[in-house]
Amino acid sequence: MLTRKRILTFFPDGGLRRQFNICPESNLIYVTNQRSGCSSLKIAMQRLHTKNPEYMTDNPHKNSVLPSVEDIGWPRFLQMLSGEACVFTFVRNPINRFASSFAKTRQKNFRAEVAKVIGTSGAVDREITPDLFAASLENSDPVHMNPHWRPQYLNVMSDILSYSFIGRLENFQEDFQELKRRANLPDIPLPWWRKTQNKAELSKETIRRVRSIYAKDFELFGYS
Repeated sequence: MLTRKRILTFFPDGGLRRQFNICPESNLIYVTNQRSGCSSLKIAMQRLHTKNPEYMTDNPHKNSVLPSVEDIGWPRFLQMLSGEACVFTFVRNPINRFASSFAKTRQKNFRAEVAKVIGTSGAVDREITPDLFAASLENSDPVHMNPHWRPQYLNVMSDILSYSFIGRLENFQEDFQELKRRANLPDIPLPWWRKTQNKAELSKETIRRVRSIYAKDFELFGYS
């Protein structure tokens, strides 16, 4: 049975507020999977909720207009999540997702998170390479990882949630069209939001580490 307690075990460090994107009037729930088109999908959900196909915000995470779990109430939310609503998410090839996530290590607002991963205190002064980052992740507890590089099966709680649809970032537009067909959604445009530039080149050793860290993602979501 799906319960609040079971869901919270996936987020021991917080962050649940941004994980569920709920559009009650369309009976639709998007479960966030960071670095897999989540900004575009959150904007699409907010366009659906506001009934404004041109709705835009500079930060669809912090400035979301969607109701929260608390707004809806846990009893109603659990009913929706347990089969009443169309529940969907999008996943991504774990190797490409890692390369995209590595770009976050260069951003100032992620320096403390990176310091925790590589085992230093305060800001990171030395150059972080993809292999150093991957090697550090190998020794990290995946449940406590930052969701931008945490295994996808944890982000989307695949052990406890049943999905109506799981799309792939590699087929983003096509799979979003299929989602709209299955959920009988109006023709809302899907923006392509801040596509990551200059993704890291990964060595064979880094790729080997990535395959080990994200082995369950490869298996569950059919990537090779």
